[in-house]
Amino acid sequence: MDNVLLDGGLDLVRARPAVLPGRIRACLNYEVGWERGYARIDGWERFDGHISPSATDYWVVILPTADVTGTPQDQPTDLVWTFEDEDGSSGTMVDYVESGGVTSLSIVFRQGRVRPRWGSVIADEAGTWSFVLEESSVTVYKLSDVHSRHEDFLGTLSTYTEILRGVVKPVPGGGTIVGLHYHEDQLHAIRDMLQIRVAEGDEGTLIPGMYVYNDAGQVGLVSTEANDDRYVNITAINQDGFTVEASEVFHIALTLRFNTGSGLFEFGDSVLGDTSAWAGTVGEIDRRDGSFDSGNALGVAAFINGPDTGPTIAEIFNNQTQTGAMTIESVMFLHQKDALAPESVSSKSDLATMWKSTDDGWEAATTGSVLSFVDGLVDPLDTANPTAVTITKFPNSVVQGTGTQGAWSTPLDDIKLKDGVTSSCNISGGYIPGLVGTSLYLKARDFKLGLLDNDVVKSVRAVFTCRDAGAAGASWKVRIITAPSNSGTSASCPVDPSLLDYTSGNIPWAPSSPQALNASDFGIHFVAKTYSSPCQPTLDAVALQVVVDRLPGAKLYLYDPTGTTDIGYISVESTVIQSGQWGGGIPVPGLAAGYFRLKDWSITSIPSGTEVWTEPGGTGLQICTLSGSVATPTLPGSRLLDENHSRYQMVSYNFFATEEQNAIYGVSGAGFAFWYDGETLDFIPTGVDAEDDKPRHIAPHENRLHLGYIWGEVYASGPDPLDFSASTGLAASYGFGDKITGLMPAAGKALAVFTESTTNVLIGAVQGFGEAALETVEQQVVNHKVGAIEYTVQNIGNRPIFASFRGIETLETMDQYSDFFTAPLTYDVSPWLLRRLQSAAGVETTDESVVNSVVVRNKNQYRLFFADGYVLTLTYVGPEKEPQNTIQQYWFNDAREQFARVYATASGVSTSGKDHAFFSTEERPHTPQAGISVVTPETDFVYELDRGRSFDGFAIESYIELTHYYGKSEQTGAPAPGKAKRFSVFHVHGKVAGYANMRVSRSVNYEAMDNPEQPYESIPFGSEEMKPEDATTEKYTKGRLTARGFAVSLRIAHKSAVEFPHVVQMITFLNDAELRDDR
Repeated sequence: MDNVLLDGGLDLVRARPAVLPGRIRACLNYEVGWERGYARIDGWERFDGHISPSATDYWVVILPTADVTGTPQDQPTDLVWTFEDEDGSSGTMVDYVESGGVTSLSIVFRQGRVRPRWGSVIADEAGTWSFVLEESSVTVYKLSDVHSRHEDFLGTLSTYTEILRGVVKPVPGGGTIVGLHYHEDQLHAIRDMLQIRVAEGDEGTLIPGMYVYNDAGQVGLVSTEANDDRYVNITAINQDGFTVEASEVFHIALTLRFNTGSGLFEFGDSVLGDTSAWAGTVGEIDRRDGSFDSGNALGVAAFINGPDTGPTIAEIFNNQTQTGAMTIESVMFLHQKDALAPESVSSKSDLATMWKSTDDGWEAATTGSVLSFVDGLVDPLDTANPTAVTITKFPNSVVQGTGTQGAWSTPLDDIKLKDGVTSSCNISGGYIPGLVGTSLYLKARDFKLGLLDNDVVKSVRAVFTCRDAGAAGASWKVRIITAPSNSGTSASCPVDPSLLDYTSGNIPWAPSSPQALNASDFGIHFVAKTYSSPCQPTLDAVALQVVVDRLPGAKLYLYDPTGTTDIGYISVESTVIQSGQWGGGIPVPGLAAGYFRLKDWSITSIPSGTEVWTEPGGTGLQICTLSGSVATPTLPGSRLLDENHSRYQMVSYNFFATEEQNAIYGVSGAGFAFWYDGETLDFIPTGVDAEDDKPRHIAPHENRLHLGYIWGEVYASGPDPLDFSASTGLAASYGFGDKITGLMPAAGKALAVFTESTTNVLIGAVQGFGEAALETVEQQVVNHKVGAIEYTVQNIGNRPIFASFRGIETLETMDQYSDFFTAPLTYDVSPWLLRRLQSAAGVETTDESVVNSVVVRNKNQYRLFFADGYVLTLTYVGPEKEPQNTIQQYWFNDAREQFARVYATASGVSTSGKDHAFFSTEERPHTPQAGISVVTPETDFVYELDRGRSFDGFAIESYIELTHYYGKSEQTGAPAPGKAKRFSVFHVHGKVAGYANMRVSRSVNYEAMDNPEQPYESIPFGSEEMKPEDATTEKYTKGRLTARGFAVSLRIAHKSAVEFPHVVQMITFLNDAELRDDR
């Protein structure tokens, strides 16, 4: 009996007798397992932040039908558990079975294997049904407890997986997903915008800021105007995306400015206008300031499916929920049905946008909007100069109260609309001395003031138009009080029967916060009191007047000097100066130029030369002159990346020691470096000419941001990662004489700098500030002959790992001397690997080159991805052993005809310590083998690695071929390749959850596998009849060998999309005598 421990990985170099038993000479989709041996790889599946489609944590809830309130919807995936308990657990219903008065529900939980709590109220998202988990009437099982056979369990699991796979949505956009980064438990994906070419003559139809929609109800936002080649970019606004094909007609949405939004508006809600019998559907609500809860929301609203006629609308109401209303300030774009059809749709775009994963799918990353300016005279955010703003508004609700003197005459509602509409009050009875608050009152409220959140309230006054129509000498008063108290200020009203506009003094009880004044329930009372009789007090109009100090930048006016008129306004959140400085109000040389980050804006397309002023009509202080239109920051798309032969590289880092300043910093090789903090996307110019400022690599080191360029320089920022100005004495640059191909922090204070031909380190950083700054950086060459292939540099175990033209290497250090050296790790797979690595240098003509890399930390793995869908995985198995190599290949169908060409990759660790790795694919036809097409049709999705039991639903085909086994010398125990031996039976030892159906072939004396004399044998590893398992347990199986020769080898193969991965750890060979003993 000979036991062969499976260990060592691939050996494609040594002669067969020289290879240690247990190593493999061929493999596909196996890897080195955690518990030694060779493990069938985990799968990968589409990802958008929803619960994993392959999750196994299902629960079956059995309850009487009578306990269910309402009727479930037809589509089970639309039903979502809502738990009313502390942890807020939720999940997705994947099945609904009703039989014999009992309802069976199968649920997958987001909260892992936590059992639902008794007393939880469970309801669907639409509120059509609900029930309560009562211990007395409800039974809860794990799905694995319901099935008695593992095969049945896998079948049900597979069905549920497919349902949940359909819930996951693609990254919105068009073309390639060009960048991925895992940051603060969210995956950030950068994808090409939809890029269309409009027909000749339609160049001016689409304007930036315009919303468009297609017949499927998808809504997009026009991001660029037509360029010289008539190309226009459109970005999706939500995870439903926006797509359109060549010659497919789409439409322009009605776009309105609103300034006092309240209540609730959601995508798809039906709405009504107050005039013109206008009706439409909410396409997008872009709230830019205030809040709907406070009634002071302002921004832009887009409505689809409305008429083409230009409606005259003052207000819009939510006809679906009956809870929302907005006052319209202006119409930006009219609705146009069948506006245009694209001449063509690009497969690659110049521009891309960022999305982030959430529990509910993809969400557009909030990146802000910017507006470029020149000739900056005054800083609009100079807080020393606030602007006094007076706002007067009529009430939107008027209610009559009770009193002893009579009632206000109708119609009361007329008061809230406009001046000149009289609502009278007839007061009868005798003179009542004093103001005791017992007379009738008029309560006016909901003034929709539209105050901004940062306004400083200076005064609040009541404004009303009144007269006395009684006899001469009669008088009356209007008292302004706040409910429910009777305290307040009094105002004496005229005896003169003519109209008089009256403004009260400041109301001392009025709230000082703009949010409280904006609230719909804030109001004032008008109380009439007679001092002589008879008398007929009359109110013609009532209003509220608020004076606030508005901070600079809150509202600036856009003035067109050619037409001498205002064309709109903007609200500035922050300013970025790219050159020059503010002139202090005086036009001098070297004025500031840069851009504003906007909080709000009333128009998007702005004529060049438009001036910005603090007051309307070109009055007040001139701020600057505008040099462009409002734009949303965008990133380079796949066409520009292809043009520069580059990829996105991103890092997360906190340069400022406060939690909220942990940000993403990135480069693309096709534009400026950039940073994103969750609210703002901005660029990092270094002072290099804009056409050359295209860093390709990025790394934080010694609290400085380092950028690597194609011409061989590395730029280091000052302590502020956005400041690369050499004038401060804090930034620095270092030359390496060759194209930079990677940057990675190394041991201690070293930064590894890779070029195409050398490996280098920078040790230390610039110390001090200004003129006192000291250059303490040591620049050291580690290897003059070995460089890194671009986009292969990663970090594993706090050491850089990379691919050179001679293999995978690491940058090691000798602790005793702190000297660095490179160490190759892939000699044993050189025949397979070197031609692929060297094809990157043009040595080979077939496209098998490296396209990207990733690390999987929880498996101690480094993976290289190649253009033909193959993957090399290097696994560290311990400090005293050499890393082991295995080969994989990804594809998109069971026939292995469409291989996945990896494009972008990302990996990271969640706050709970879980490792995650992702990739996207590129759609690019390629035929490395006759009749095999490497086209990746699923480029719309991001995929999470090492997740699930399949390649996103397709079977994983896998095999290992063991090196030949020669038996052992009875005298020495060493391999005996010259001695013939009979092999009768083999045993397979390992681990598996449930079972795996294996196909085992054999080779004797170097013969080919599966020859007619030695057919393969199908053997079960475990049993499909056993109770379901979702954790691996030790298994053992046997098969016939019936072979005689000096060497024998086994090929163990497996193909499945539903079975759990398994690991094969040891093979036992038995001869005839041992076989009899075994029996």
